[in-house]
Amino acid sequence: MTDLTVEGVKLSEGLAQTSLPKTPDVRFQASILLSELPKDQIEKLKSAGTPVWWKPEPNELPAGGIGEIVMRMRRDPKIGRFTSAL
Repeated sequence: MTDLTVEGVKLSEGLAQTSLPKTPDVRFQASILLSELPKDQIEKLKSAGTPVWWKPEPNELPAGGIGEIVMRMRRDPKIGRFTSAL
């Protein structure tokens, strides 16, 4: 899996990073405020809880398989229900 959409906004575009880590244990900063998204899309992500990071588990699924997406939000969502898509 390479991307996740929250409230119609691709997280690959919404979660900008200060640098790309060379290994999984390298820390880096990522924020919707570092992105070049228009203000209305940033506000959508803020109302959804301000995503910080996400990961699929497992990374690849066979057809009909079951997996899980773990997403860390900075705050509680302000909307009653948010939508996401793979």
